Amino acid sequence: MNAVAALALSLVLVLNISPSFGADKHDHAKMGANGGQVVDAGPYHLELVVNGQELTLYVLDEKNSKVSVDGAKASAIVMSGGGKTTIAPAGDNALKGARKFQAKEDMRVLLSLTLPGKATQQARFTPLHKEGGDHKGHGH
Repeated sequence: MNAVAALALSLVLVLNISPSFGADKHDHAKMGANGGQVVDAGPYHLELVVNGQELTLYVLDEKNSKVSVDGAKASAIVMSGGGKTTIAPAGDNALKGARKFQAKEDMRVLLSLTLPGKATQQARFTPLHKEGGDHKGHGH
């Protein structure tokens, strides 16, 4: 196997089994203080709010205290026709970005966040999924 193929396979395996990849657990959506879905990503609780064509990410620590996002870098890949979006610090513990996308219940967002001096964290969101929906195909 050549080096490029080995690297690609390694990356796929790491992203699929990494505990820091957010909502890979069978947790149902948790709602945050701002009305968005909350997922755990490493030492952080990340809340994603979708409002029209805007994404707002709120960053909290394990004690639900606000984490400063000064100097943070983040991007989101919106899986319902939105593509990649840069999300920039917008004060306090919030980052914002906007891009055209289809805000649908089955919308998925893959998010990457790097705070200054910290490891990059990744999370998966289904921000418009309604709790209590169809439970076919999985058990508890």
